[in-house]
Amino acid sequence: MVHLMQNRHLVFISDLGHTGPIWPQILDGVASSGWSVTILAPKLSIAQKKFFGLDYPSKNWKLVETSGFRSPYRQYAGYPKIIRNLFELPSKFKIIKKPKHQDLFDGYFEWKDKALRELKRIYMNDPFELIVSTSSPFITHVIANEFSTNSNVRWIADYRDMWSLNHASTSVDKLQLKYEMDILASATACSTTSEGFKQTLSQIFGGKIVTIHNGFADLYPQKSFDKKKSITIVYPGQIYRNLQDIRPLLRALNIFNSLEFELSITLLISGYAISYVREVLQEIGLQNVNWIKFGSVLPLKKSLKLQRNADLLLLLNCTNPKVHGWMQTKLYEYISSGVIIIAVGGTGSDESSKLISSTNTGFVLRSEGEIVDFFIRYTQDEFKQPTRNLKTIASLSRFQQGVDFGKFITSLK
Repeated sequence: MVHLMQNRHLVFISDLGHTGPIWPQILDGVASSGWSVTILAPKLSIAQKKFFGLDYPSKNWKLVETSGFRSPYRQYAGYPKIIRNLFELPSKFKIIKKPKHQDLFDGYFEWKDKALRELKRIYMNDPFELIVSTSSPFITHVIANEFSTNSNVRWIADYRDMWSLNHASTSVDKLQLKYEMDILASATACSTTSEGFKQTLSQIFGGKIVTIHNGFADLYPQKSFDKKKSITIVYPGQIYRNLQDIRPLLRALNIFNSLEFELSITLLISGYAISYVREVLQEIGLQNVNWIKFGSVLPLKKSLKLQRNADLLLLLNCTNPKVHGWMQTKLYEYISSGVIIIAVGGTGSDESSKLISSTNTGFVLRSEGEIVDFFIRYTQDEFKQPTRNLKTIASLSRFQQGVDFGKFITSLK
């Protein structure tokens, strides 16, 4: 039996640790188009919420945290390292028996039944006509599929990352792919982050697919360009070995810093890429250089501040020609920061490079030689920072992406 509703109500299913503030801020835009929004998520600690940038209130949606299930994603994020080590110590000495399907769902299988009970409770108290589930993790789609099938509520499956066809996978599990296609068969529509991912998703889903960018929260003034004797390039993200290559930048920096220019350049690596960059430096014989520094893993708000204080922001473009549509969330943060972006590697024809060009927020440097040439131009009096395309940038805000998504879901029949 389907309830008749006066107000349009949707339930959004997500582990907010994976999305951070991206979807909550998109949902602010959705709510502005006349939808009442409830978010169903695993429980998050106060430290997790602060680390992921979720420690803020909103009048535009209601958060329901699933009783009896805590998010396993970076469970001790936000705690000091000494406290994290104490929390993680017991797991090193006990044998943990994984329940059925645990490997397939990355520790989220136990969330399924608890989440379904919460959905039923929400539906009885305040009926909804639409479910939106987002992955990762994929279990959100399994939950949405089961509830939608049993209650005749429409369902949209959102992919921030692919699952069976994930860009980081070296092969496709055919049984998992068939399972994914069976789950998606009942979805009303899908959404994803880029045109490339949209094309990939169309291989396993034949219905409507809309692109909803990860976007940015706040737009900052363009940072004034002043000639300096030393500047810092910041990279605060992860590096994926099969997708990105930092070697050309490291070699170019070493070349430039050895030339007789008054400008010295420091590269600051902050976050989860540190150990990998150390490996690469050792591999290419630059382990003893003094122009690279390493920072710690930072909560979102501190990471954003670090980016805004940089002189240049480094983006490592995808270098794998078989992967289309992969775009780092950092790109949108960079675009809104007001700091010049240097996008290194790739062919220059990928979606990230095109977005930098259309927003006029930086430079695409495809090779070691182009990087060195850019640094030399940067020292010259004729160098000017690009003037941002504010109209295009504004369309990428999370609120505007939410407005666009609201129009899409309202138009569905």
